[in-house]
Amino acid sequence: MLLVTLASALTAYLGAWIIGHFTRWPPGRIGTFIQCSAHGNLGYIGIPVAFYFLGPSGLAKASILAGFLMIMQNTLSVLALQTHSLGAADTGKRIREVAEKLVHNPIIISAAAGILISLFQIPLPGVLQRFLDILSGLAPPMSLLLIGAALSLQVMRKNIGSVMGAVAIKILLLPTIGWVCFTILDVPVKAYLPGLILLATPTATIAYVMAKEMHGDDAFAVAAISTSTIVSAVTYMIWLTVVGNGG
Repeated sequence: MLLVTLASALTAYLGAWIIGHFTRWPPGRIGTFIQCSAHGNLGYIGIPVAFYFLGPSGLAKASILAGFLMIMQNTLSVLALQTHSLGAADTGKRIREVAEKLVHNPIIISAAAGILISLFQIPLPGVLQRFLDILSGLAPPMSLLLIGAALSLQVMRKNIGSVMGAVAIKILLLPTIGWVCFTILDVPVKAYLPGLILLATPTATIAYVMAKEMHGDDAFAVAAISTSTIVSAVTYMIWLTVVGNGG
């Protein structure tokens, strides 16, 4: 299930990379397009949806998948943005900047740390564990409120034409690739539904921050985030109704 989930996201990145190079967009727009086409909002959307639709067991499975998917998403997004960055003049400098962004990326660091703690079964102090339990209870409803407050209808309308390609790849093509692969491999619906929910997430809100920092097209990122988040309300209902009821 993990391999199919990661492979589906990788396919979306590669597909967006190829499409971007057939356009006449500036480098910053291409890098942002690639990121917005595959960088899903796992923490603010995917995890809450998995929890509210599948319950604690679904949340646990989705969280395990999300840790690995977060690392891959952020790594590939940094590569896409930095490769098309206008700030790096030569190849050597570009490589150094990519490595620096990867090493200092807080999401990659935290996801890797969580995986290692789980893998080696490192016990956490009781106070820290209770603090994390409180935060985990607050996160799902608060994250949905933050997403609603961050939507920008004005920016969406301004960039709606060019952004729809990224939105289509992110919330239509990407989960479809995963669903087809899961079905071909005869994985039970209840087993792969957490992964499908993560693949169907809209563009991550951090895509704006990363585009801003790495000389991408931040306006395009805002439009992709806003549009995909709104449209995902419909696509999620379709996925969860059609596929979820089959489980």
